[in-house]
Amino acid sequence: MHDLPEDLADGPMTPHQEQMRRLTLLWMKAQPVVAAFIASQDYRLMERLTWPFFGGVVGLLAIVAVAGTEINGSQRWISFGDFSLQPSEFAKFAVVLFTAKYFAQREYPEGVGLTDILVPVGVLLIPSLFIMT
Repeated sequence: MHDLPEDLADGPMTPHQEQMRRLTLLWMKAQPVVAAFIASQDYRLMERLTWPFFGGVVGLLAIVAVAGTEINGSQRWISFGDFSLQPSEFAKFAVVLFTAKYFAQREYPEGVGLTDILVPVGVLLIPSLFIMT
C-alpha cells in the first residue's frame, strides 16, 4: 500500500499531521484483517454478545457524557494518552446488532406493524440520547 502524497497538505506536514497520517495508514492496512476476522466468526457468538456489547457501548457513551475529551469543539471522545476512542462509532454497530437480533427472534406473518417497532425504537433511543447531548 502506498503512502498518501505529501502534496495534499498546504506545505510540509506538522508532526501531529504526520502522526495522524501514519495512524490513518495503519488503520487502512488493518481494516481488511479485522473484517476477515469478524467474517470468520460464528454468527451465534455475535448474537450472544449483542446485549453485553450494547450495554458496554451505552456505558462508554455515559463516560463520554461525564468525562469525555473535547476535540474540535465536540465532547465525543475518551482519551487514553495519545489514543482517542469515539464510542459513537461503536454505537452504530451495536444498533445494527440489536435491531437484527430483535427482528430475527420474532415472526411477523402479517408483516411488521407500527406497534412491532415501538420496543426497538425505545431501546435505540438510549444511545441516541447520549450521542445527541
